[in-house]
Amino acid sequence: MSKVSKKAPGKSYRKGISLMEVVNMFDTEEKAEQWFIEQRWPDGVVCPRCESENIASRKSRKPQPFRCRACLKDFSVKTGSLLHSSNIAVLEWAIAFYL
Repeated sequence: MSKVSKKAPGKSYRKGISLMEVVNMFDTEEKAEQWFIEQRWPDGVVCPRCESENIASRKSRKPQPFRCRACLKDFSVKTGSLLHSSNIAVLEWAIAFYL
């Protein structure tokens, strides 16, 4: 049997973020959604259907938080992504992606 290598990083050598730090970072649905918006559209929200930058935000967020003024379609940060058909909250997705 061979010995376990002593060169493997131990806990004190690991870099990154802990689970508690991630949970504290995404403590609200709004913070998680804002993180996804910044990741998906770093230069500002763009319609996932027609790629127009002429977007209106809805205060009521119903039926979706954004509306494209060009194609008149409603959308969210999940529209047209892997998360689109998921019933899992954006908050839970943000934690999963970050880990």
